[in-house]
Order: sequence, then C-alpha cells, then structure tokens
Amino acid sequence: MQLIEVLFWAFMSAIVGAAGTAFVYSNKRREPVAGMVIGFVLGLLGSLLFLIPLWLLVPRGAGYGEEEHVPQNVVARIFYHFVEGLELMAIPIGRRLRPYLFWLAVGLVLFFFAFPLYWMVITSFKPRAEATSETPTFIPWVQFDPTLQNYEEVLIEVKTTAYGGQETVQESEFPEMLKNSILISGSATLAAVILGTMAAYAFSRFSVPGENDLLFFILSTRMLPPVVVVIPIFLMFIELDWLNTFVGLFVLYTVVGLPFVVWIMKGFFDEIPPEYEEAAMIDGHSRLTAVFKIVIPEAIPGMLATAVFVLILAWNEYLFALRLNPREFSTAPIFLSEVIGFGRTEWGRMAATSVILVSPIIVFTFLVRNHLLRGVTFGAVRR
Repeated sequence: MQLIEVLFWAFMSAIVGAAGTAFVYSNKRREPVAGMVIGFVLGLLGSLLFLIPLWLLVPRGAGYGEEEHVPQNVVARIFYHFVEGLELMAIPIGRRLRPYLFWLAVGLVLFFFAFPLYWMVITSFKPRAEATSETPTFIPWVQFDPTLQNYEEVLIEVKTTAYGGQETVQESEFPEMLKNSILISGSATLAAVILGTMAAYAFSRFSVPGENDLLFFILSTRMLPPVVVVIPIFLMFIELDWLNTFVGLFVLYTVVGLPFVVWIMKGFFDEIPPEYEEAAMIDGHSRLTAVFKIVIPEAIPGMLATAVFVLILAWNEYLFALRLNPREFSTAPIFLSEVIGFGRTEWGRMAATSVILVSPIIVFTFLVRNHLLRGVTFGAVRR
C-alpha cells in the first residue's frame, strides 16, 4: 500500500462522512454546512487512524523480479496477509465488476452535469410558494403540481408586487428581447465565421508579412476583460451614433468573435493538404473556385463547430448589451436581471427564463451534431 493510496481512501472516506453528516444536520438542525465540516473532519481522522498504521506496518512491496519479504512482527504479519488476501479476492471480483463500475462512473458524471439542468427545468414549472420552500421537491405530479404560470409571466405579462402589497400587471418585454438576441447573435455569428474563415485561409495558405505579429495582435484583442474596454467603446459609439442600435451590437459581437474564428479555423486549414487546390488549379479551375468546391466542403465541420462556440459567446454576452443598448435593442440576458422582483427573488420566473434562453443553443447544437464531433476533433492527428 502506497502513501498516495492512504491519502486517497482517507479523502474519499471524509467525503462520504461529510455527505452523510450534512444530510442528517439538514434534516435535524437545518445546518448542512456545519454538518458537512464536522463529517469531513471525523471521516478524515477516522480513516487515517486505521490506514496510517496499516501503511507503516505493511511493506510497500518488492520490485519486479525481487523476492517479497514477509514481516516478522506478528501484528504486521496479520495486516500483511489480510491485505494480500484482499488483493487476491479483488482480482476476479474486479474483472467482473469492471463494466458495472464503468457505467456507474458514467452515470455519476452524467448526474453531476445533468442535475442542475433538471433542477432548472422543474423549478420553472413550480408555483412561487413551492419554488421558495425550504423543503426541496424533485418529482412533478408526485411532490408538487406543475404550472405554466412562470412561462406566462415571462412571455405574456409580468405581475409584480410593490412594497405596499399593490399588484401591477404589465406586458412582458422578453419576447422582444429574445428576438433581438436571435437577430444580433445569429447575424454576428454568421459574419464572424465568414470573415474569420477568409482571414484564416489567407494566413494558412499565403506568406503574410509579419504573420506571427498579426496573429498575436488578433488574439490580444481578447485578452482584456469587457469591463476594461466598455468605456472606450461607449465613447466610440457616441461618436458614431451607434448607441441603442442594431448595427452597434452587430459590429461589436462580430469583432469579439473574429479572433476565436481566425485562430481555430487556421488550425483546420493547416490540416487540409494544399495539394487538393493545386490539383484543381492544374485542371483549369481558379483558386477561388478550388476554395469553394474543395476546401470549404472539407472545412464545414470546423466552421460549424466554431460557430457553436461563437454563438454561445454572443448569446450570453451581458455587459456590452446592458451599457450600449439599454432600451429598444436590449437582448435576452438583460431580462434575467429584471425578474429578481421587489424585495424577493422570483426563482420560478428566473428558471423559466433560463430554460428559454438555453433552448436555442441546444437546438442549434442538435442540428449540427453530425458535424460537431468531427469539427472539434479535426486537427488532433497530424499528417
């Protein structure tokens, strides 16, 4: 037994103890954090008290081709044969359990990533009282009755309650914001992919003076966080009269996505042999015809994979849309900050908004799924 094994099993025991104690404390004392800390410490100490003597008494094992030495101490010999027996038992058991353990691991990873999405979806169908309840509910129609009230308030009309208890009803602005997001993000993604693909092809096929400096300059435009450049861009938009316009955000999102497209697509074009185009030009085709008939069809998976990432980047952008388009052309992410409510958080409405925001990205990714896998792995194997 190696020291790293001791530490690993001690840490795993501590996690199990933390989870169990946190569950007990959350039901009894409503203090899950304190229970988690106590369980982690107790699990770690208890496992170390058992594993450290085992590690000290049992030999580490001889190297390959060397004779193992059984310890002479009686207690150490007992530990030695105990561990040896466990190893002999574990070999056939491990072979039989390996497929089940693999799918168990896959299920745990899937649960880890899918449960937040599931929780968001079921929360969007919960009534306000159920969404804010201290007792969590997980199964619709069994633990609670689902409702479409949150989606109605997001898509049709919003009901807000002021401090005095007076309820007001107003038409929801989310459909208009969603339309703006689709138009701006979609058009900016299309423009960025087209322009970036042409630039990437030029960098890949031609000898451009100062190529490395130009590529670094293109990449350096993404090094600064948006909060640093929002004021200069705001002043520039004032001079160009682009504040609160479709053109302003379209140009800005296109420029923001261009560095990503250029760098990714250059890697794709580098993996496409230039002999294809040379053979086409020998047959009488122009370079432009060779590019559109031979190179672009080969690069379509990469273009679609890049478009997914650029679309996600433009779709989720918040700061620029908030400061540069505060009125008519606000995008959908701005709406999330407006559904918090007066003095309370509207969890159901926020979940419904999030479900609607995620849906277009999921649909687009599903439509290009046949090209996505080849696109994200293209270039992994060198010629």
